[in-house]
Amino acid sequence: MTDAIIRVGDELLASDRQGFNRRWNAPNLHTVYVPRTDEEVVNAINLAISSQLNPAVVSGRHCYENFVYNETSTAIIEMAALNSAGKMDDGRYFIEAGCSNWHAYRELLFRHGVTLPAGSCYSVGAGGHISGGGYGLLSRLHGLTIDWVTGFDVVVKPDASQPARLIHVNTSSTDNEADLFFALRGAGPGNFGLIVRYYFDSLPVAPEYAFVTALAIPWKTSTGSQFQEDELASLLTVWTNIAQNADPNMFGLLKLNHIDASEIQIVVQLSSEVGDTKFDFEARSREYFQKLQSMLGRFLEVGPPNRPVYGHPANYFPTPFNALESVGFSGVSQLLTYYEALQTLNGEGSNESGKYKSAYMLKDFTPTMVKAMYEGLTKKVFTDEGEPVDMSKSLVQIDTYGGAINKVLPTETAIPQRNAVTKLQYQTYWSEFVSDDNSLLSKAHLKWIRELYSAVYSESGGIPEFPDTEKPEPTTAGCYYNYPDIDIGNANDGKLQQALRLYFGQNLPRLQRTKNYWNKMGYFNNQQSIA
Repeated sequence: MTDAIIRVGDELLASDRQGFNRRWNAPNLHTVYVPRTDEEVVNAINLAISSQLNPAVVSGRHCYENFVYNETSTAIIEMAALNSAGKMDDGRYFIEAGCSNWHAYRELLFRHGVTLPAGSCYSVGAGGHISGGGYGLLSRLHGLTIDWVTGFDVVVKPDASQPARLIHVNTSSTDNEADLFFALRGAGPGNFGLIVRYYFDSLPVAPEYAFVTALAIPWKTSTGSQFQEDELASLLTVWTNIAQNADPNMFGLLKLNHIDASEIQIVVQLSSEVGDTKFDFEARSREYFQKLQSMLGRFLEVGPPNRPVYGHPANYFPTPFNALESVGFSGVSQLLTYYEALQTLNGEGSNESGKYKSAYMLKDFTPTMVKAMYEGLTKKVFTDEGEPVDMSKSLVQIDTYGGAINKVLPTETAIPQRNAVTKLQYQTYWSEFVSDDNSLLSKAHLKWIRELYSAVYSESGGIPEFPDTEKPEPTTAGCYYNYPDIDIGNANDGKLQQALRLYFGQNLPRLQRTKNYWNKMGYFNNQQSIA
C-alpha cells in the first residue's frame, strides 16, 4: 500500500475521532485507512489484522451507538474515497459504499433519471444504510433498498489462515455464497465482510414531482386546553389507518414531540406517478389532502407548524406557502420537483448528542401503550439536582410503513418485518460541549427515553415482542437493525440473542450459520454483531 492513504498517530485528524453523534469519540484511535481502490480495501484489512488491530468500518459515521467511536477503537477503515455511483455498460447500476445518500441521489437522478428508495438524511453513507435494510420516503411505493440490490462486491476473510479477498455475490450465487448474498441484504453492517460496492439490475424511475405538506396540532389550544390522552389515542388510530390504507405514493411522519416543543407535527409527501402531468398530479394531490384534512379535522386547531420540524429527518420550511388554499387545507404545503423534495426533506439537524430506539407496529396501539406514551411526552424532566430540562428536541416519530415493503416475504431478505404498518423511532437530543453520558443533562435525557420505552412495551417485558412468540395476536414486530440500541441486549450484558431476535426473527439461525462460515474470527465485530 505504498500509495495508499494511511494516517497514523500524530497524522490523525480531529475529525477522524468523532462520528455524527457527539456522544461518541475514539480517543485511542491509532490508525485510519482511506482506501481508493478495491485492492487498497483488501490490503487495508490484511495490514490492520496482521498488525493485531481489529478495524471498524465507516462510510457516513451515522451509527446510533458507539460501535466505531469508542475507547477501544484503534483502527478505522474510512470508505469516503470510494464514492462513485452510476450505470455500467451492461445496463446495471452501482453505488459504492462511500457514497452519501445525497451524492447517490444526484448521480442517479441527473445522469439516469432513476432513484433509490433510500433515506432522507443527506450525509448518511450507503455502506451501512443500504445493507442494513435502508428505508425512506419512497419505500411504500418501491420497497426497501435491499429489495433492489442484485449483487455485492465484498471483501471477506473467513479465518485467520486466509488473507482477505474480494468476491462478488449476486442473485445467481449458490451454496455459501447464496447465504452471504441473503445476509448482506439487511444484516450486512459489522458482520460478514466489508462491502465495497452494490449492484442493481434496475432501479425505479424517479418521480417528476412531489407534494410536501406539514401540519401541527398544539399541545395546548388558544383557550388553554391541553391535548388529552384520549385524543392521542384517536390520533394514533387515525394515523395507523392512514398507514394501512393510504396511496402507496404517500409517505408520512407523525412527530409526537414532547410537550416542551408546544406542538405535535405531521409531515406528508405524495409523489407523482410515471406519466403524470403537473396539472394531473396537482389535482390528485388536492383531492388526497382534502381527505387527509377531513381525517384530522376532529382535532382542534390543526394548522401550520409554528416551529421547525425536528428529528431525523429534520425538515425545515423557511418560506412556507399554502398551495392548497382553494380546498381550505390548513397545513403548509409545497408543490415541488422531485429534486426540490430531496432538498427539502434531506435535513438531519446539527451535530448533537442523541439516543434512539425503535419498534415496528403490526396494528393499532394498545391502551397501555397510549397511556405510557402520553405520560412520557407530557412529563416534566429534571436533572438529579432538580434543574428543569428542555425536552423540546425529544419525540416519538411514527413513520408510515407497509405498501411495497409488505409484498416481500419475511425470509426473502434478512429483514423479516414485512407485515408492519408503522415504524417507530424514539429520539432525544441534547447539546453539550463535552460528550459525557454521566453529565446531568445526558443522564436526564437517557433516563427519560429508557423509561418511556420500557413503559410503552411493559405488556411484553419492557421491549417490543417479535410475532413468533406464543402470543396469538402480537402488536409489535421487533426492532430495526439500522437503528441499533444496546439497551435491548448486547454482547456485554448477556442478552445479545434477545436483541438479535428482535432484529432478525426467524432469519437469525441462517444468519448465524453464515457468520460462522464467512467470518468465524469476528473481524469488524461490535456489541450487537451476529453471534
